[in-house]
Amino acid sequence: MARPIKVMRTLDEQLKISKVVGRNPCEKQGDAARHLGLPVSTLCIILSKEEICLQAHKCRSTNEKRKSGRE
Repeated sequence: MARPIKVMRTLDEQLKISKVVGRNPCEKQGDAARHLGLPVSTLCIILSKEEICLQAHKCRSTNEKRKSGRE
């Protein structure tokens, strides 16, 4: 029996998913997962990671420094 392929989601994809779910706080997680085409467990894991926002902020701030240093 073949193992399923593991899909790695980028930080931007995870941020988009959390923003979509955040816009609809009354929607159940199961319905949101079906709407996004994700398993419920994956959605719960993405939403439970508060460090996603911290990593995104950290990455964007370093990228801005790099861009501003070039002239």
